[in-house]
Amino acid sequence: MAKDYTDKLKNVSEKFFTGIQPTQETHNIQEEHEVQEVYEAQQVQQTQGKKGFKMQRINMAFTPDNIDFIRIMAKIKGQTMTQFVNSILDQEREAKEEVYQEAKKLIEKL
Repeated sequence: MAKDYTDKLKNVSEKFFTGIQPTQETHNIQEEHEVQEVYEAQQVQQTQGKKGFKMQRINMAFTPDNIDFIRIMAKIKGQTMTQFVNSILDQEREAKEEVYQEAKKLIEKL
């Protein structure tokens, strides 16, 4: 006759699985925190080697003169080409902050 281990299995599974399921609130807070971490890492371009942290990418075409300019100026400044182009965009965005904010509001209304 086979032994009945049903009660023992039930006790073991109750002990093992108790408290493992995260609550919905905990999950949402953790997810928000992770999104903020990814955004901050992207802002300072420190995503390399971090699982799940990817920079947003865009495929762009430049004229040969602009490519040459980007390469040379990035080398002079000791930056990557991406860092150099991002710094130019940062400067332009700061110089046109008011226009940028107004444009964002206009687009939201559409």
